[in-house]
Order: sequence, then C-alpha cells, then structure tokens
Amino acid sequence: MLSARKKPSFLIGVLLCAGFSQVATAAIVTYDDLGAWTAEVGGPMVADFDTFTGLVDTQYPLVAFNPLNGGTPTSFDMDATAWDPASSPNAMRTGGWGRGGGGWALDLHVPMTGVGFAVFGLQYPGTTIELLDVNNESLGVFDAAEVATGEGPVTWAFVGFVSSEANISRVEVRVNPADFVAYDDVVFATGTGVPEPTALAMVAMGAWIVVARRRRR
Repeated sequence: MLSARKKPSFLIGVLLCAGFSQVATAAIVTYDDLGAWTAEVGGPMVADFDTFTGLVDTQYPLVAFNPLNGGTPTSFDMDATAWDPASSPNAMRTGGWGRGGGGWALDLHVPMTGVGFAVFGLQYPGTTIELLDVNNESLGVFDAAEVATGEGPVTWAFVGFVSSEANISRVEVRVNPADFVAYDDVVFATGTGVPEPTALAMVAMGAWIVVARRRRR
C-alpha cells in the first residue's frame, strides 16, 4: 500500500508587518497516496483505459489525451505481461514495450483542482510533470520520482496534485529516455482544493491583531 504522505510545494505568503502587505505564490500540493488525494478533492472522474486498446485521445468526457515529446498515448493489455495494471486489464504507454522516453499531454476542457495517475516502472529522476493554466502559463514542474514513493522497475506508485483553485487546464508528462513507464487510472476533479497561501496569511494576520488588541487591554 502506498504511504499516506502529503507534500506541500508552495511558499506561504510573506507578511511585511510595517504595511501588512503580502507576497504569495499559488498553492500546489503533491500527493503519493490516492486516498489522501481523494480526501482533498472528493470523488474524481477516472480514465482507466479498460474498455479499448489502441490510440488514447477523446474517449473520456471533459479531457483529451495528446502526443508529446515523441510519445503517443496508447492503451494496451497489460494483463498479458508479467505485471497487473493498477486496474485490470489495460494500462497506457507512450512508446513500444520496453522503450524509454516519450510523453503525453492531458488537456482538460474544464479547469480542474486536482489531477493524478498511477505510474509503473518509474526508476530514475528526470521524468517531469508540468501543470499549466488556461493561459498556458506554468503552475509548476515536478519530478515524478520526487513525488512518488514505492517506485521501482516492477512497481506501481501514485503521483497526484491539488491546486488552491480550479486552474489546472493541461498536464504535460515528459519521460526520462532511460525509463520505460506505463500509466493507469488518470484521475481529475473539480473539488475545493487546498487553502490559498494568501488566505492562510490573512488568517494568521487576523489572529495576531486580535491577540495584540487583547494585550493592550
């Protein structure tokens, strides 16, 4: 079972006490456990690749899979191999069996708060996942090996992301040429997400003001 680890990857806003001005970045939190990810965003929609084999593109509502980095997303029967997929019988790959590199993109027709997927065979750093907003501006680039736990040549792991708002419109996965990677159960959701760093800073500032007023009395 994957560990229930949640990793914050944002900077909390800085309070400048003289003017109470704030500087904050958008909040993206990474997850290596599907249960913890689901607890944040609610019931997700799932692309599991189980009802067909071949090219993966627009089979699922609200999303489209697209080629990237020389890879073509393709559903294949992983039950025919020595390893079961995260959900039987099929999984997705972006190149020939055993061939490393490649990649894929997920375009979300409605901006989402959370995205994630199961990944198989991840061994080395250098496989990156980039999240982009509706203006194609980057929300962050993450190394899959740093997000996941339990990764290995014959192991399934989970990588997930939750934003502070519904602003994830595209996901781009670029695979290390040294790694052959398969995928399953791509999940996406429009849940509430994690709190904005700005909101957290405002709460902290409000609490400080209340305490200061009480002390004056």
